[in-house]
Amino acid sequence: MSIIKVFYCIILVQIIFVSYNLANTSKLNYPELRTEDFIYNNTIKSVNLFTVANPPDIGILEMNKPPQNDIAQESPFYLEFDEIGSQPENYYVKILNCNADWTVSNMNDIQYLEKYNEYPILDRQLSFNTRVGFVHYKILLPKVLVSGNFLIVVYKNGTPDDIVLTKRFIIFENKLSIKMMPQFPLNMTDRNTGQQIDFNIIYGQYELINPMANVRVVLRQNFRWDNAIYNLKPSFIDENSRILQYQFFNRENVFDGSNEFRYFDIRSNRFGGQNVAKVSFDSDKTEVYLAEDFSRNQKPYSFYLDFMDGRYVINNYESGDRELVPDYVNVTFILNTPILNNEDVYVIGSFNNWSANNSSRMSYEPSINKYICKILLKQGQYNYRYATVSKNSKIKNEASIEGSHSITQNKYDVLVYFRPFGAISDRLIGYSSINYNGR
Repeated sequence: MSIIKVFYCIILVQIIFVSYNLANTSKLNYPELRTEDFIYNNTIKSVNLFTVANPPDIGILEMNKPPQNDIAQESPFYLEFDEIGSQPENYYVKILNCNADWTVSNMNDIQYLEKYNEYPILDRQLSFNTRVGFVHYKILLPKVLVSGNFLIVVYKNGTPDDIVLTKRFIIFENKLSIKMMPQFPLNMTDRNTGQQIDFNIIYGQYELINPMANVRVVLRQNFRWDNAIYNLKPSFIDENSRILQYQFFNRENVFDGSNEFRYFDIRSNRFGGQNVAKVSFDSDKTEVYLAEDFSRNQKPYSFYLDFMDGRYVINNYESGDRELVPDYVNVTFILNTPILNNEDVYVIGSFNNWSANNSSRMSYEPSINKYICKILLKQGQYNYRYATVSKNSKIKNEASIEGSHSITQNKYDVLVYFRPFGAISDRLIGYSSINYNGR
């Protein structure tokens, strides 16, 4: 009998060990993992999250309220991306739960997902009648069981450390209300160039234990993570009214108003869209030259109606298709401005995750006294800006070329995170957004 008991104990330990490993697949070692929107392979293009109700990528959705479409009831988002070439690859998706600061949480997969955390991308289609061949990948993401920050990790051939892209999304709950009160900055030096976002969190009957320590707030401009303001603490806690006030006097919640986004339209190769100066063709690519841009620093503000807030939308004008028919074209950006000896100049937008990297860096052409940058982009409509980075710094400065105005149209949102007692990750318990133009 003792031998049988020992045998059963060994089997039980093995089952527990296997179950633990399956439940902790999100803790696999990713030596190159970056918990941000990032592309690890330069053949990967046009990474996008979308819902049927909201094609532009903002990566945020309310929990338990999927889009009003029968196809999308199981999941909040579709993930799609292209790979330049004609040979489909085997890609897999894993979803990681992250804390408010985007470190990977200690939650087990089974605590925030209903199924085993590895999803093959089976929807793989070749482009149709394009000069640049590509494979379009699309997957319906699994429904998550809790609110918070999540990171999509896409890797090749079932090998978790062979990552090709990472993409953020967030799911929020409406546990409290947020009153946003944007205004001109109280600091007079920012009066004409900045925008101050005061807000109150009204938590009512929701139990917030030690909110000064346990509540984390993120304030964003135009859905961007690269210039978000983190770790704001309440300026005052009104326990009687159950209100957390965030109203500051020393620039803690002030953004540069910047300038209206620049825009171009390359939905058609048959005719030049808005802000396109020239379209030409060779044997294997289409070349698009944008109209020359000029510095807007120290120039008067000029209103421009735009609802893209720095994003881009893929589309083909002739077919209306957004997946297989839109072609990839070489887009040449031209900035007519004197050379900046101690700074590098970059083209930034959501299409390149606001990254100042080698592919977005402009080169100065002395023969024409202009900055030039060529980027391969899929047909569609794009917002963008220029930014400079000092030789001895990594901080982007958009105002140096774009200028900055307190009356620029911008979209702001507030994300409220809270870790309940005994929890091992941060929940996103409140969300609010507002358009503001200083007028």
